Amino acid sequence: MENSIEKKFNDEIIKLCDDNNKSSNNSLFTRERYRETIGNVKKAKLSSKKTALQRYFLRQYDILSVAGIEKLIRKGDIFFYYCTVDELYPLIRTAHSGIGHGGIHKTYKELIKQFANISREIIRIFIQMCEQCILRKSRTATTKLVVRPITSTDFNSQSFA
Repeated sequence: MENSIEKKFNDEIIKLCDDNNKSSNNSLFTRERYRETIGNVKKAKLSSKKTALQRYFLRQYDILSVAGIEKLIRKGDIFFYYCTVDELYPLIRTAHSGIGHGGIHKTYKELIKQFANISREIIRIFIQMCEQCILRKSRTATTKLVVRPITSTDFNSQSFA
C-alpha cells in the first residue's frame, strides 16, 4: 500500500515538474538533472575562463561530499540540501510524521530548515495522499453531523405551570 502511494505521489510531482517548466530555473530535480547540475558545478570550478552560465552555477550551487556521496547544496552562510524527486516522499513523510501530522505550514517550516527545493505545493500534494490525515479529516466531518434534530413544539416555550 505504501509503495502505491509513493508511486502516485512521484507521478504527481513529475507531472507538476513538467507542467511548471522544463527550464534550468525549475527547482525540482530529476536524478539525471541533479547529476548534470553537479557535473556543471564541477566543470565551472575547474574552468579558468568562465561563461555566464558557469558563473550562475557557481553563484547558486556548491557541492558537499558526505560519506563519499556528492550532495548539491545552496550556497550561503547556512547550507541547504537540494533533493531529487525520488527523495521527496521519504523526506516529507519523515518530517510530517515527526510533527504529528501537522498541516502544510508546520511541515513546510520543518523541511525548510534543511532543504532548499521543497515547496508548499509539493507538501500539499503529499498531505492530500496521507492516509492518517485523510482519516482524521473524515472523523471530524462526521462528528459535526446532526443525526436527529429536535422536533419539539415545547422547546422554546415558557412553562407557566
